[in-house]
Amino acid sequence: MSIKLNRWRIEGTLTTISPLHIGSGDTVTRPGQIMDKKEEKDVEIAGVATDCNSKPYLPGATIKGNLRTYLEQTKQEDIKTIEKLFGSLNPQDEDSCGGALEFWNVKVQDKSPTFDSQHIPYWKDDFLTGITASAVIDRQTRTAADKKLFYTEYVPAGITFKVVITGQDLDDSAIAVLLYALNGFNTKKVTLGASEADGWGEFEWELDTVTYIDLKHIEDWIKSPGELVGYNMTGLDRTNELKNIADDIKTSTLDNFLTLEITLTFNSPFLVNDTSRDRDLKDANGRKEFGDHYPLVDTKGKVILPSKSIRGAFRSQAEKILRTLGNGQSACFDHDKADRKACGSVYKAYKVKESCPACQVFGLSGWRSPIKFSDFTFIQNEEKGKIKRQQFVAIDRFTGGGAEGAKFDADYADRPKLSGTMSIDIDRLRTAGAEDWGLGLIALTLRDLMDGDITLGFGASKGYGSCTTEIKYNLDELKNKLNGMRGWHENLIKHLTAQSSRRIS
Repeated sequence: MSIKLNRWRIEGTLTTISPLHIGSGDTVTRPGQIMDKKEEKDVEIAGVATDCNSKPYLPGATIKGNLRTYLEQTKQEDIKTIEKLFGSLNPQDEDSCGGALEFWNVKVQDKSPTFDSQHIPYWKDDFLTGITASAVIDRQTRTAADKKLFYTEYVPAGITFKVVITGQDLDDSAIAVLLYALNGFNTKKVTLGASEADGWGEFEWELDTVTYIDLKHIEDWIKSPGELVGYNMTGLDRTNELKNIADDIKTSTLDNFLTLEITLTFNSPFLVNDTSRDRDLKDANGRKEFGDHYPLVDTKGKVILPSKSIRGAFRSQAEKILRTLGNGQSACFDHDKADRKACGSVYKAYKVKESCPACQVFGLSGWRSPIKFSDFTFIQNEEKGKIKRQQFVAIDRFTGGGAEGAKFDADYADRPKLSGTMSIDIDRLRTAGAEDWGLGLIALTLRDLMDGDITLGFGASKGYGSCTTEIKYNLDELKNKLNGMRGWHENLIKHLTAQSSRRIS
């Protein structure tokens, strides 16, 4: 058997186009910046993985694992090539082999961000990260659950990382498969880090160079000026040639995602609170720069509805539907008085079917939801969406007058129009055993969103967050991917009835 003696070096850049959180497995603090006022201590924040310079980085193992998973899903007929590139899954096999590729840890590029960092909550120039706050909503009180406020450090959109991948003893076709996999970042089929179902971890990939050296060219390299170490190898530039081969590779599996374009038109004030704003800051006229509540904005300074917020509201409404059509067993809840306690973590796909219907569709620890939301961003309109301020005062229940020291205000977006997407992974619904009835649950929840029954953001009891909804989709694609659209409601009722009977017995 002939052995190819060669070495490859692939270089390119990955630029975040959505928030990124690759966890370090530890917590960090921001002394003096984020405090727990009740406990009088710094809050613990889920930190990102950082290098020796305290900058975020992309672990080579993370990139390798996600690229391999993507190839195994889309190029099943090339399993031998995949194992040649990444190594055998089972090292105990007689013909097992180690991977021919070497994935370097990816450092952030040393250049200034292109966005206005003042719009990133708790931004730190030294770390190139911001911090987002998330609250768990109590299903009974409909308010934030006690001691369920979480802080997560993240890398915002617009940060660029320099990628280097090297390999040896590979032919052109194998390198082309690798480039095909890297192109998966641009189609959002390859993502990195946590909260993928919330649209996090998405990148834009740009290939810079593909260089190659073999025995014929090794002598030229040795004679060239510079440091003679393998990782500084120079060789033939084969970028365009290999890129063209990779572009001709076709996926062997169908894209079984259904994507809906959703437009939310608010007919009331809208606000998702940004807790990072300095409430004591004054402008030149002595007026408060920010209200006690201030809307979260994107890197362009425009109001935004985070994917996590609409996901939480959508799931909450779906759980109401489940409990209405079924009973308290139809959706778990982390509460002492809940009919069905919170579902535990799952580590095998087949175990998902044993969880409650809500978790099968919307995810739980160990199981990513088949439903993916993007952030909902502002649609330009000069008349609407402007930031305005409203004054509030709490009423003393005894005197009937204003309570002392209980006056506050809120800055809000005036009737903005926001757009985003919702994607449904049909194959993943099928894996969860929820393809038939799960689609019915999603359809009923979308109906409630269109009817204005789901409020979004802060202050629903104050008249905030009410909206109308427009959903765009391709009807032919809908019919093709869902393979018939009848019987969803009936299947949902049957599933809930059967599950309740099993749990009672």
